[in-house]
This record gives sequence, structure tokens and C-alpha cells, in this order.
Amino acid sequence: MEHEHEDPTQHATRTMQTILLAASQLAGRISAARQDMLRAAQARSEQAARALQAQLDAQRASELAQLRPVHDSRWWDTATPDTIAEKYEIASRWREHAPDDATAKAIADADAAIAQNVRDRYGVDISTLSAPPAEVMAAAAEIADKRAAETRLRASSDVDRAKAEFLLAEANAYDTLASEQREQASELRGGIDWDRGSTDDVAQFENAERFDDAAAALTGEADRSRAEANEALGRADWADGHADRLGTDAAQQEAALNATSGQQPVERLREDAAARDAAAAEASTEEARLADVKAAPRTASADVPHDIDDRHAAAAQATQVAQHGAAAAHERAGQPRTPAERSTAEDYRAKAADWDTPQRLDRLRESLTNRNVDPQLIDSRMVTERGRRTPPNAAVQVAKTAAPKARKNTGRGQGKDRTLNM
Repeated sequence: MEHEHEDPTQHATRTMQTILLAASQLAGRISAARQDMLRAAQARSEQAARALQAQLDAQRASELAQLRPVHDSRWWDTATPDTIAEKYEIASRWREHAPDDATAKAIADADAAIAQNVRDRYGVDISTLSAPPAEVMAAAAEIADKRAAETRLRASSDVDRAKAEFLLAEANAYDTLASEQREQASELRGGIDWDRGSTDDVAQFENAERFDDAAAALTGEADRSRAEANEALGRADWADGHADRLGTDAAQQEAALNATSGQQPVERLREDAAARDAAAAEASTEEARLADVKAAPRTASADVPHDIDDRHAAAAQATQVAQHGAAAAHERAGQPRTPAERSTAEDYRAKAADWDTPQRLDRLRESLTNRNVDPQLIDSRMVTERGRRTPPNAAVQVAKTAAPKARKNTGRGQGKDRTLNM
């Protein structure tokens, strides 16, 4: 490998060059994200833009205060490359956004102190730092694209597997209900005595036929659910397989790129994602703080800004932008941060666990009504359904076997309730 036999001093110099360049690039991305937030706030209203600007002004003052140690030689005696890069990133982040001469001078002084100490202690001239060659950046972008595609495919697979779990539970629910309908039909037919010639026997026979028709319809619904589940599992298998191939290709390219360039651009992507996580967390904290101020009782002694509504709205918007930016950064770094897909999968699983809620019977009744089940059968079903309990995962476990046999006066068939509510 290149650089394999370099001495410690050369290694420290190269490490400092790489980490400072990464810090500069990260600062540029954060600065660009900040401008996006401001534009979004301005599109909403001038008040929202002013509120967000006030928030950024406070953030700038807080961060620039962290640059004071760079003027102290004792701090430099113990500073690590990471902490030096952190200070450099702060200065770079606000360099183009100084609102007045005093702030601009403070940033310039910090820049000068960092540049001098890095040159004296590490032999690195910050002014000569340059981005990696175009071919390196192109390769890094290709890796990032593959990692992002892999992440999205795995998220899609998770959704399809959750959906299949739900559909299999639904199929078992229909099988169980169909079995009960057939049992009721059989019991009715067993009580018929055609020799009596009674009209009651004719009515009982007709009721038995209705139970059989309902059972047939429910069996058809079970078959439909299983077919959809199989399709979802097929999509999940394809997505997982394709994701595996993309992940292997990306890992090989990443290893080769890092070995030949020493730039570790993908690692920088992960650092970018972590930084955006921190920014999103900071934005969320500020939003929560303003929400508390907004919700607090208004008293004579309460210090509530007159524009608290605009400030809170701007903070909420900033949080949303920051969270979306963090999710996109994690995708590029090949890390699973896909809120929409994860939410969908969790929603399917929540529905599968929703069989025992107070609204369960209403949804079950609606589902049966939509399938044209006889109203008398529905009423009977509602009576027998009350009070039944089964472990939430029973339907999924049973769904892969034959339909359960109905037994009289038992708590059978619970799994169906959690799936007929879709």
C-alpha cells in the first residue's frame, strides 16, 4: 500500500491535511444547508425569516466563543487533530457570514492562529489545501450512490416483509372465520329433519347455505391475502439480493479507493452524517424549548417574546430541513436512516398488533359488511367475538399451516381480529 512505510511525522502531516480538508468541506455543506433553511423561512414569511436569523445569530455567537482557546499555546500543547479540525470547521462555517467588522476580525484572528500553529506543529500550510482529485471525488460519489441505493432497497425490503407478516395474519383470520361459518352450517344441517316437513327446517337450511356462502367468500379473501403476501416476500427477496450485491461492490470500491488515495472520502461522508445528526438534534432541542415557551401560561412576570409563534414555526421548519438533510447524508454513507420507509413498516406491524383495541369490533363489522356477509351472521359474529383473547403473534405462526378446526365454546380464532382491521 501507498504510505505503508512513511515515518510518524509524515503520517501526522498527511492526517492533519486530510482532516482539515474534510472539516473545510463539511463546513461548506453546513453553510449551504443554513442558506437553504433561511430561504425556506423567507418563503414562509418575513417574520419567520427574522426569527430564524435571530436563532442563527445566537448559534453563531455561541460557536465563535468556542474559538477562544486557539489563542492559548497551552491549549495547543494537548490539542488532538480532531479538536483542531473542530475549531477550524467552526471558523470556516461562519467565515462568509460575519454580520459586522468585529465578528469578521474575531474569525480572521482565529483563522490566523490556527494556520500558524498547524504550520509550526504539523508542517501543514492550510492555504495550500485542495480538494481530492476529480477522479477520487467521482469514485467517492459512485460509492455514495451505491450505498444510498443499498440503504433504500433494504428499507423497501423491510416494508414488504412487514406487509407480508400482516397479510399472512389476515389470511389466517379469514381461514379461522370461514371454519367457524362452516361449523355453524354443519350444526344447522345436523338439526334438520326433512321428514317433519316443517317450514322451520327450510329456513334453517337456508341459513346453513348462507353460512357456507360466507365461508366460501372468506376463503377467497384468505387466498387473496396469501397471494399478496407471497408477492411482497418475492419483492423483499429481490431487494435484499440486489442490496447485497450493491453493498459488496461498494465495499470493494471503498477499500480500493482508500488504499490508493488515502483520502477516505466515504469516511468523510459518515462524519458529515454524524455532524448533520448533531445539527438536527440541536434544531430539535431549540424547537422544543420554543414550544415550551409558547405553551407556558401568560403572566405579568412571564418573559415571552412577542413573535414567539413565528420563532417556533421557524424552528420547526429548521428541524425538518435538518432532519431531512441528516437522513440523506446517512443514505449516502450507506447507513440506515430512512424515516418514511421505517414508519411504513412500523405502521404495518402496529396494525398487526392492533387486534385487541376498543375499535377492533367496529372495524371487523365494517370489514364483514363490505364483503356482503349476511347481517344476521355479522350480529352473531359480534356476540361470539367479544371477550376472546389470543397472543398477538398467533395468527402469523398459524398462517403457514392449514386452517384451524373450529371447536365449540372455545376462544379460537383470535389472530383474525388483528388483521381484518386493515
